[in-house]
Amino acid sequence: MVPMALCDAVAMDGHIYAIGDVGGDYNPTMMVQVYDPSCDTWSSVQAPKLVRHDFAAVAFRGHLYLIGGEAWDHALKTTEEYDPVQDAWMSLPDLPPPT
Repeated sequence: MVPMALCDAVAMDGHIYAIGDVGGDYNPTMMVQVYDPSCDTWSSVQAPKLVRHDFAAVAFRGHLYLIGGEAWDHALKTTEEYDPVQDAWMSLPDLPPPT
């Protein structure tokens, strides 16, 4: 596993997905690493489209969601969905403003 900062992890379909920054302050770079306990191995999958930290990561019905968080200088209202079968991220509608 590559060391990460500002990361989150979720369990989905018998695997652990670790999502976070591997580039540091001057070169923020998102990465997703997947742990398979059946063979005790880590692998990398497609990275999210946006660099973010302090986000919420949720697994639901076989997909992974990254919700909100912050870019390095502002809050994000974006949500991304990861499909592990396609190894692809999709942008979802923005979060509504707070009331």
